[in-house]
Amino acid sequence: MKIHYNRTGAQRKELVKAISNITGEKAKYLGMPSCAYQIGPFHLDKSGTVEYDENEVPQIGQIILELMAAGFNGEMEDMTSEGTVKIPQQEPQEAHSEEEKENAMELTISIPYEGFDEISLQNLDNLVKAKGSLIKKALGVDELPIKVQGEEIKFPWFKTTLDNDETVIYTTFISKLAEMAKNQKRINAKEKEVTNEKYAFRCFLLRLGLIGNGYKPHRKLLLSKLEGSSAFKAGKPE
Repeated sequence: MKIHYNRTGAQRKELVKAISNITGEKAKYLGMPSCAYQIGPFHLDKSGTVEYDENEVPQIGQIILELMAAGFNGEMEDMTSEGTVKIPQQEPQEAHSEEEKENAMELTISIPYEGFDEISLQNLDNLVKAKGSLIKKALGVDELPIKVQGEEIKFPWFKTTLDNDETVIYTTFISKLAEMAKNQKRINAKEKEVTNEKYAFRCFLLRLGLIGNGYKPHRKLLLSKLEGSSAFKAGKPE
């Protein structure tokens, strides 16, 4: 994964120092011709782009938050190869019985099955289970079923209509879940107890790649229903 901080000269040196302080890793200058730095698992090139293997840095969300607190805001490179994500239609079909009416109001977000295999599909299921409680609360849903139908993976999570912004943001969120499931070697399904919902979920959103000003509306909406402080791990000091 890559994060573009676009820092050069003295500002890049400050970024190196910040990463080193946060991670506890020593910075090594790699010399000419790359002029890059290696700080543990992080490679910082001369243009201020940080590159790392996501499997080696599971705590990347917290590191990004601490860098943001230190004044370093980056843009994560979009590595998505999902192709076209199907935006759900919000025109309910004609229904007569109460059950049909309820089903007609369901919204299903779909993504292409292309690029998935047995392992990545299991990763997707495990990822949703591991973050299940937070995802349900963030999206305001009761269940998180995942269904494979033909060439698509379907997420029939929503029982009510969504506005345009919600539709786009939730679709992006689901596509990012799929991207992580494909890229990770193995994802544990065990759900961890959290004491600060907003902070924990914000770290997760950053790990997914929802970083930078372009994804600020996404983070705002996805954190709006959660408890706690997104800026302070132990909660906002009194």
